[in-house]
Amino acid sequence: MKKIISALILSLVIFCFTKFSFTDELSDCLLSKYREYANAQKRWQIESTDLIKQYYPGLSEIADIYMQDQVLHIEKNLLAVVILLKTNQDKLNSDANLNQWLNLTKEDEQKLARESTKYNELLIISSDAMKRPPHADVDNLRSAMREEIMKLPEYQQLLSAFSKHINKLDARVCDTSKE
Repeated sequence: MKKIISALILSLVIFCFTKFSFTDELSDCLLSKYREYANAQKRWQIESTDLIKQYYPGLSEIADIYMQDQVLHIEKNLLAVVILLKTNQDKLNSDANLNQWLNLTKEDEQKLARESTKYNELLIISSDAMKRPPHADVDNLRSAMREEIMKLPEYQQLLSAFSKHINKLDARVCDTSKE
């Protein structure tokens, strides 16, 4: 009887460690995948903003403001993924394309803000940016983007490289069959 109980306890211990190990490996893989996605988004924002500033130096201020807003949003989303991988993976749609992993409600965001002071800071700054009145040059920037920048070969190359990289990331599979 002792041997059976010992064997059951040993099996349970092995199962638990294996389960946690696979879960940690899965979380690490998912985080690595999303972190690379966030870094690609930031590079895209910086490089496309640099292109705008190169061709339209008079729009540098608004281009920088909007790029900073986007980078802040990217960082907030990355932090949400980090927190959710630790606390509530069910809130992540990690089987979808990366741009669809997060679908947070206001309540979800408030909960994340209570769990993380850094997330709370990013949420406040992001909310303030959304409430900010439009920049005086917003129409000029949109027009420049639509009529000139998006037609440039340099822009098309940036967009193509970004899209290819994101498609590769979307195709990367983190093995969830071990869970």
